[in-house]
Amino acid sequence: MRSSILYLILLILLSSGIARGQVSPKNTPLALEELFNRLVDNYNDSARIRINDSIRLIVGSYAKSDIVFTTRFTNLRYLGQIMSPDSLLKIITWNLVLENEPGRYFCYFIRRDSKGKENKVYNLSARYNENPLRQIQLTLYLTGMGHYIMS
Repeated sequence: MRSSILYLILLILLSSGIARGQVSPKNTPLALEELFNRLVDNYNDSARIRINDSIRLIVGSYAKSDIVFTTRFTNLRYLGQIMSPDSLLKIITWNLVLENEPGRYFCYFIRRDSKGKENKVYNLSARYNENPLRQIQLTLYLTGMGHYIMS
């Protein structure tokens, strides 16, 4: 009896910790705003990478949610959003600027499936590169990816 009560208390404590770590889609804008503010205020590269990993997790789960095409972030300065006129494609993008290593680009192409299935999400990322030819290749790749997704 005593051990079952102990197990029950332990289960409640662990499950409440898991629930607090998750972000519901309607709380996504507030969570992202807080994370982007922490990203701007922090100058340590390893801390910035950890914060950005949290941003990627939240944006990734948001991209798969039902409300991605009906919600628009209005208070997020550092997060770019573009939606197609027919609301079948949404692009979410941001940059991670680092002090001691090349920065990174992050981009999510989200395509709504008209058949009521789950959204198709294409996650792209790249490091800044001083080589202009590499930047042109990246631009052509992203343009081609956008054309492929639209067709």
